[in-house]
Amino acid sequence: LLVASVVAMPGTPAVAQPPAGNISKNVEFIANIPEMKSAIAINFIGETMFVSTAHGLYAYSLSDPAAPSLISSLPMYIWENEDMAVDEDRNLVFIARDPRGFTSPATPGSFPYGAIHVVDVSLGHAMTTVNTFQVEPTVIGDYNGKCHTATCINGCDFLWTGGPAKGVQQPEEWGGRPVFSYDVRDPMNPVPCPEPIDLGRNDGVTDYAHDVQVDAKGVAWVAGAGGVRG
Repeated sequence: LLVASVVAMPGTPAVAQPPAGNISKNVEFIANIPEMKSAIAINFIGETMFVSTAHGLYAYSLSDPAAPSLISSLPMYIWENEDMAVDEDRNLVFIARDPRGFTSPATPGSFPYGAIHVVDVSLGHAMTTVNTFQVEPTVIGDYNGKCHTATCINGCDFLWTGGPAKGVQQPEEWGGRPVFSYDVRDPMNPVPCPEPIDLGRNDGVTDYAHDVQVDAKGVAWVAGAGGVRG
């Protein structure tokens, strides 16, 4: 009901309430967005914050951080997108869909493969899915068919996908899924890179690589089983 009210009344401002209990003296409470209580991942383009939930993608203006306001919403069932990537230059949002994705909120289903949704957010008030491509088997093998995080690499020329845990079609010696990359310079025609990335991350064993973040020097830091590797 909360999500439905947000969609119906895009001009409704968020309600700022002070947090209960004590917080760090170095942290200042600004605002919260109660209707986004099921948020899974967030990212930013300029003063716009994108929030993914199991029910869809939402865009909020942060021009006044004390009063975030809903700009637009894109209802769709997404489970589970634990990190989404944004391309500021092309105004695109890349959302990873886990193969355990919902077919409806009441009927959780299981897809044979994961997928990436490419969403055009250039209009601001209206987000549009321009492409959805399956993370399906290629020359790499059947174990490539999963993902639930996405990270832009080299200005979003490439998309690194991570998670979830090991699938039944992965090599027996793997403890989990490593990183797989896609060339998305043409987002309408993505090209899978031929080899997985970050093998042997857990004391020499290829294991679960969950999420990737890139620092200011261009080093991609991968968090997952066995620790963090750059």
